[in-house]
Amino acid sequence: MKKWLIIGLMAMFAATVSAQLPVSLGIKVGINSPKFTVNKMKAEMDGNKQYNFNDFTSDFKSGGFTVGLMSRVKFGKFFLQPEAYYSLKKGETTGALNPVVNTDPTGSITQHIKMQNIDVPILLGVRLLDLKVFKVNAFTGPVASLNVSNEVTFTKQIDGQASTDVSDVKLGTSFGSLSTVDWGKEFKNANWNWQIGAGFDLLMFYADVRYEMGMSEISKFADNTKSKLFTFTLGYKFF
Repeated sequence: MKKWLIIGLMAMFAATVSAQLPVSLGIKVGINSPKFTVNKMKAEMDGNKQYNFNDFTSDFKSGGFTVGLMSRVKFGKFFLQPEAYYSLKKGETTGALNPVVNTDPTGSITQHIKMQNIDVPILLGVRLLDLKVFKVNAFTGPVASLNVSNEVTFTKQIDGQASTDVSDVKLGTSFGSLSTVDWGKEFKNANWNWQIGAGFDLLMFYADVRYEMGMSEISKFADNTKSKLFTFTLGYKFF
């Protein structure tokens, strides 16, 4: 009991000291749930059968995570919060296959995306509630997302049959541009996003939830391929 009392007093002392300093530095980990959007695609497969690949659907998928560093520079009740973290994002986009020749089968094709990025947000925040050891914050700002590596695979479902891997798919924005490429290399080296969120500080610990929307396209090939993202993170401030 005495040990936990000492630890509690030390934590409260550290939080009081941190509150007086204009700068904080900490670590963060979290989980994310991305969603990818795309349009204006065409497909060719199964012996040169051509399809209009549209009516896209995509849901937020879990399975990604975030780990990195945060800092906070305080200006009264406002603060600037630069961060840098590694982010793994997994998602998929499914589109209906509408055959150019009506006798060809119908179905769908799903694009499975796995992205690895270094994300650098620059967030401007405001303290909404300050109870010394418990604080509530809101923030927003741009995010530079630097591409580390990507992996893209495809599955198809034809005439209600079970999904199978697609090895011969050719995609493009028009039938004249159809090609088979290494889709993982078709992502841009960097893109811009925007985040908005809210969170709280409790002693030296903090947590937040944020929504991220794509401001620029992530693909060099497909039109209007953007990402959206929900993230929940937990962190610890060293000071």
